[in-house]
Amino acid sequence: MASVDWSADPAPQIERFADLQEPAMRDEVLSRSRRFLESPWAERIKSGSEWQSEVPFSVRLDGCRLFGQIDLLFREAGRWVIVDYKTGSAPDKEVYARQVRLYALAIEKCLGEPPAEVALVGIGDGPDFAEKIDSSLLAQVEADLVAAAEGIKAGRFPAISGKLCFHCGYKHLGGCSRKEEQAGQKDRAPGSATVV
Repeated sequence: MASVDWSADPAPQIERFADLQEPAMRDEVLSRSRRFLESPWAERIKSGSEWQSEVPFSVRLDGCRLFGQIDLLFREAGRWVIVDYKTGSAPDKEVYARQVRLYALAIEKCLGEPPAEVALVGIGDGPDFAEKIDSSLLAQVEADLVAAAEGIKAGRFPAISGKLCFHCGYKHLGGCSRKEEQAGQKDRAPGSATVV
């Protein structure tokens, strides 16, 4: 969905994208995409304006660099709305809520105006999550980010083992892995790290 041009009819775009997939994936892509296109979120997005897909950002806050990429940013009633698509089933909402709140902070810092809302929008089986954004929430997000950065600088950032360790972009560095905890974890790919 991140590459859909919402100023045009999304259905033919999705059909073309599905045609590029392996035959086994094509039907799944079409099924999920069609379900999404019938959702309230798709209607909101289509009725919006100024759609920006895969928006990169980089912001410096108190010596900390926050960077990432937003799946979709669009205007609704004159205010920005941030959408992060989730394709799996029922993601850990609190983890991803922090993610989109950080996106909201980045947009406020980059564009000088806070977004009205952030959303995790399920393309798969997962439920949606949306949250209105206000200045007190953004102030708390910034304070939490600055506190985390200060903790990291001071060495107060304990690694916590969890299901996201498998996806960690830093697991190849090897400093976090404990071979005895990896042994017997069949759901992990070879060489994956467990953070402790």
